[in-house]
Amino acid sequence: AFYFFIYRTEVSPCSPRGEEILRMRQELEAARRSIAEKDEKMCRLTRIQDTEAYRMVNYAEERRERSEKLLNESRLQVCNFLASFHILDPSHSELSSDE
Repeated sequence: AFYFFIYRTEVSPCSPRGEEILRMRQELEAARRSIAEKDEKMCRLTRIQDTEAYRMVNYAEERRERSEKLLNESRLQVCNFLASFHILDPSHSELSSDE
């Protein structure tokens, strides 16, 4: 015969109390499986979220670097323009002294 031991007393699985215990154990096992599935899903979503966050940061860093490069190039072009303007017309020396 198959018996459960609850608080050191025997309970037959055929008794109403034994059936209730079986049902509760099944519910407990189902709840454990559900928690494990949700935990796995949470881990997967966290990995996806981290991946997307890194991707966004990398994209922002690339844009910042590109913007800085364009800014430096435009500053160089302005300096070259002012230098060539000063060479062509030295009477405008006040332009170079303002910088």
